[in-house]
Amino acid sequence: MHRINIFCGNYGSGKTEISLNTALRCAAQRPTTLVDLDIVNPYFRSSEQTEMLSRHGVNVLCPTFANTSVDIPSLPASIQSIFADKSRTVIIDVGGDDTGATALGRYHGFLSREDVCACLVVNARRPFSKGADELMVMLEDIQSKARIKMDCIINNTNMARLTTVSDIMYGAEVTEELSARCGIPVKCVCGTKALLEQLPDSYKVPRFPIEIYMRPDWLDETSISEDVQ
Repeated sequence: MHRINIFCGNYGSGKTEISLNTALRCAAQRPTTLVDLDIVNPYFRSSEQTEMLSRHGVNVLCPTFANTSVDIPSLPASIQSIFADKSRTVIIDVGGDDTGATALGRYHGFLSREDVCACLVVNARRPFSKGADELMVMLEDIQSKARIKMDCIINNTNMARLTTVSDIMYGAEVTEELSARCGIPVKCVCGTKALLEQLPDSYKVPRFPIEIYMRPDWLDETSISEDVQ
């Protein structure tokens, strides 16, 4: 791990799930802070899991009015503390696409002096992420707004609980093409442990198994109801 680890991506890419899993693993070894930097989307944000993260020793920082009914995009001054305390590993969950990445851009001066790894999380089954052409546009927009260059790509292609090995391997093709075009390496592939164990040995990208924390019970109930109908 680098001292500051940034996860960017389009809405539905799964960057929040990866941020949570990374923070929990880091906290088992060293002091860790997770920054929820999403000032755009009020749903499925990492700070919703603050209580669980705190129990595992993760310090959580988030926008001032996160998880409230107040719709004001405001970032607290406390977020700058991550640059003062060098003893902590930091995970930053950036808001979706280039709009959310703008919030990260305000910290460019601090980040340019840090040990940083910026990761682009790709779910090739999501709209506007289905091919290298669309992803190149998103990548360039995020880098421009965030004022930072991505260091790696993460294949997190999924269809939620309906994900198959075929979905992940489709994501492998897309992320490898994207990597070839932009020169940014594919760092790992994410998915549940059961799915990753089914991937072919020919796919040599390192595997990062994750637990699912951000799928609420009501969403499963809705899906089950629709399946029955």
